[in-house]
Amino acid sequence: MRISDFYLQAFQEIGSEVEVLDLYYAAMDRDGFARAGAPQAELAAGRLAKRFLRRAWKVRAETRARLMQRTAALQPELVIFMGNIEVPLELLRELKQRWPHCSLCNLLMEPFPVGDASLRTAIPLYDCIFTFSKFQLAQLYWFGAQKVVWLPFGMAPAVHHRVTPTAAEQARFGSAVAYMGTWQPHVELWLEPLAGQDLKIWGNQWYRSAGPAQLVSKWQGEGAGLYQDMAKIVGASRVIFNMVRFHNGNGHSMKTFEIPACGGFMLTNRTDEQLEFFAEDDGAAYYSTAAELLDKLKFYLGHDAARSQIAERGYQLAQQHSYAARARQILEARREISSN
Repeated sequence: MRISDFYLQAFQEIGSEVEVLDLYYAAMDRDGFARAGAPQAELAAGRLAKRFLRRAWKVRAETRARLMQRTAALQPELVIFMGNIEVPLELLRELKQRWPHCSLCNLLMEPFPVGDASLRTAIPLYDCIFTFSKFQLAQLYWFGAQKVVWLPFGMAPAVHHRVTPTAAEQARFGSAVAYMGTWQPHVELWLEPLAGQDLKIWGNQWYRSAGPAQLVSKWQGEGAGLYQDMAKIVGASRVIFNMVRFHNGNGHSMKTFEIPACGGFMLTNRTDEQLEFFAEDDGAAYYSTAAELLDKLKFYLGHDAARSQIAERGYQLAQQHSYAARARQILEARREISSN
């Protein structure tokens, strides 16, 4: 499931009528790109992403026609573009001209690419931009945003909940330490000191790793352990290693909430935003250096009661951060826009 699925469920949960137009993936399927798998997914979502999105929005006229058709039929109060999508300026202007009472918003799920002139130019055309990163608030205003709202990631109770694994699931998903995430070079470096542990790595593109064979052997395979299996992995593992990646700065990630919501003990790198949600050793445990990571890991693997207490506190706190709560924030921002 993608974050758009979480928001669809969230808006429906709070009583809103909502429709998702999956323009990106619809075009992706038509053009013959696989939605899952190794090299194909990397091709579509990696090196060629920028060129591909231009094809989807600027060349493929049916995607624009479908958006205009559904907007005319639904007469929505709110249209949200999710992610760093290059929406043509003329399309945004046409939407604003034809439906002036409809608020146009952008919900960012990745760091904003300030070097992209097309995306920068579109910023003032949105009535509101929602960003998961506090760092981007001033940045977006700098480029002419009308309104910017900090909207953290969250958790979806239908997916992120406690699971008691069966014996077979414990054998399949269980380990002392688990990491869930796509391969990246700097993540690999942080995991190398853990290669000697009872470790399982879940996520895609780890076939690209040039790390030690001992570390690569911990990878469970492409596509393994994703989506619905996340709760099983968390429930079967004693410690979930997490890392907010460097391009997110002092922020947080989706797993900041998903891991505690599944009842897991989260050991994550120390960032200001995460500490706002989960205080030190009161909902999560933190590290800043490799030495501290190893010390904390050794301590908590040897102290079950302390680990369970922190995990329980994290679980309770995570319930406040559902996507339904985030959806209400979006609607409140829309009301403020309308009143002005």
